[in-house]
Amino acid sequence: VVCHNGLAHVAHSCAMRCVGGAPAQVVWENRTAEARLAAEGLDHGAWSAQPCSELFLGAFGEIALLCQDGELEILGTCMAEALERCDAPVSWVLRGETIGLW
Repeated sequence: VVCHNGLAHVAHSCAMRCVGGAPAQVVWENRTAEARLAAEGLDHGAWSAQPCSELFLGAFGEIALLCQDGELEILGTCMAEALERCDAPVSWVLRGETIGLW
């Protein structure tokens, strides 16, 4: 309940959960793979990391599967093993929250 100018208003927001096993198409170097969300699913705004090596032969790094109102979004990109690896951790800031991937 929110009070504004002496009047009480009900304020709420609802968002859908991402169901377990939901697919997300990942594209890397003109190849596609299907990432699947773990069986327990994700709440809206939550994310799960997926190793690129499980999706593409010769790839490293991680992508994040982000749940946005019942739909999965892909964050990040895979990298080729031939590239020099970076020892520094990689992270993004998404809507004010830092997401560290590797």
